[in-house]
Amino acid sequence: MPITESDLATLKDEIDRRHFGGALKDVTIRFAMLPVGHFGSYAPRVGVEISSALADAPKELRKTVVHELIHAFLARVKDPSTQRRNDPHGAAFAAQVRRIRSAGEDLRGELAYATCSNSSGAALRRAAACFLERSERRSNPSGRFDHGGRWYPDAAELQECCAAVRAPTRNWPFSLMSHCRTIAHVSRLHGVDTVALRRYLASLGSD
Repeated sequence: MPITESDLATLKDEIDRRHFGGALKDVTIRFAMLPVGHFGSYAPRVGVEISSALADAPKELRKTVVHELIHAFLARVKDPSTQRRNDPHGAAFAAQVRRIRSAGEDLRGELAYATCSNSSGAALRRAAACFLERSERRSNPSGRFDHGGRWYPDAAELQECCAAVRAPTRNWPFSLMSHCRTIAHVSRLHGVDTVALRRYLASLGSD
């Protein structure tokens, strides 16, 4: 039997009490028609939206609600990762997944969303060097130009964040190249936390 919106609200309240101490009781939740491949979203003025496709998949629904409530919680405590220029699936997100998983919640697969797979100092230094070389035009992102002079990243360069960038046009041929020089992209490329990379660069006087 499909899960109703009333059931969804009850589920959200139960997860909120169990894992967030009731801090998110005023966050709204509803089913919505989301783009293909998107199972949930959170925005402060909208609340949590869950794909209607999950109404018949209770296990995936629960994991998705937990996932979006993590974003809501991090926004509530004003974690730097929730700033638009930063990656919302960095170290802070991963830490919340681990905390909630240790409390007995089945979150298998959720850490796959975390983009900070490598937290070593060496990885952070490599990412910083890459960003500085790209921003100073001493190196370029890996990609190709098409016949119209538009630049696209190759398979090794392409990251999930690239999907949110406007496609190159004849008037704006370097939209993706410019994005591939940003801290947000470079942090994903090297598997380090965006906020940590910004702080490291700031310590060098380079952010």
